[in-house]
Amino acid sequence: MLRAIKRMREVSKAHGKREVLIRALRKMELKLDEPRHKQRVAALNGEYYPGTPIYSYPEYLKVDYVNNPYVPIKKERTTKIISWLMPQPGHGGGHQNIFRFIEYLDQAGFTNRVYVIDNPTLGDIPSAKAAVAQYCKAKNLEFYHFEEATFDPEVDIVFATTWESAYNVFTIQTDALKYYFVQDFEPTFFAIGSKYILAHNTYKFGFKGITAGKWLSTMLTRDFGMICDDYDFGADKKLYHVSNVGVRKGVFYYARPETERRGFELGIMALELFHKKHPEVVIHMAGSDVSSYAIPFPYENHGIMQLSELSDIYNQCSAGLVLSLTNMSLLPLELLSSGTIPVVNDAENNRLVSDNENIHYVEASPLSLANGLSEAYEQNKNSVCSEEMAASVNASGWDDAGKKFVTMITTDLRNN
Repeated sequence: MLRAIKRMREVSKAHGKREVLIRALRKMELKLDEPRHKQRVAALNGEYYPGTPIYSYPEYLKVDYVNNPYVPIKKERTTKIISWLMPQPGHGGGHQNIFRFIEYLDQAGFTNRVYVIDNPTLGDIPSAKAAVAQYCKAKNLEFYHFEEATFDPEVDIVFATTWESAYNVFTIQTDALKYYFVQDFEPTFFAIGSKYILAHNTYKFGFKGITAGKWLSTMLTRDFGMICDDYDFGADKKLYHVSNVGVRKGVFYYARPETERRGFELGIMALELFHKKHPEVVIHMAGSDVSSYAIPFPYENHGIMQLSELSDIYNQCSAGLVLSLTNMSLLPLELLSSGTIPVVNDAENNRLVSDNENIHYVEASPLSLANGLSEAYEQNKNSVCSEEMAASVNASGWDDAGKKFVTMITTDLRNN
């Protein structure tokens, strides 16, 4: 009971009392309706956690990608209307990245229709609009509840944005081109089992993939024969910039204990070793509220922060530890733009996304990460390389990626 009350307070602080009520109503609905089915879990803090028994989704039974994979229909496409299927949009994370590109498409004259899946009532559409309005200024942007969706012949493209939505996109009867906006290798979100296989299979559906970075496009093409384009990561220079060229007394840690691929425990082990060597250094943690965890060193718990608040924290830090065990995080380039050295676990999934020479790639062991963080801290504790590192990040921010994305779409529309 105490844990539930504490969690309600955390949700209220992060998302407001309305969100607490919505989640309480969802849980009540699940309890009442459990014999028949359970509602799918919506986006939490910008990330999607499928948590419903797989037998409740009829889409899984309809998809025959073995005998009838998707094959695009060639026809004239001139309406510039794109539909997106996604879970309830949250306040950041993967959703923010999707709407970043929706905004670029909007600027190029496209109309974007977002079909929200998994929200139990139509009342969540206003919440989706409100969340998205914080980071997307697209003018021709429409929101619908998926179960009320009608996919008109005028639509040019339909995007799947998660492995579950890929099943919905496969079964939709439409002449529109079907795409897969892939931000991570989602099978690895699960242990080997039914959900792993169901997610794994979606890359065989025949959709064209547009991926976040080269690691995903390389792997999906090599292992699944998937046709892919990719875009490079950027950093918003308006949000992330150097404001401190003096002493930096802290280090930063991107703490996401609820997200396995962020290696929370591995990071805590490394930071424990780092603290023993540098007890005077302030350790800043942000990403989630970690106050309920037994952490063996003092730290500043910033919890879930607004994007506009992050650069001030980064500028207090000489270095930052960001672990990415699947696709690379956006944070390393954002840290660099703020004059902070990113220390990242060394692996193909990270190096293929960014080969910036200022990122310190380190073996993913507690001792190696601690030593790498210590070296980075000592190197930059007086901001000796902060401005040089910030200058190494593309000054255009996300504009190059946005232009490339629009070019990929318009080229495909001309050729199909």
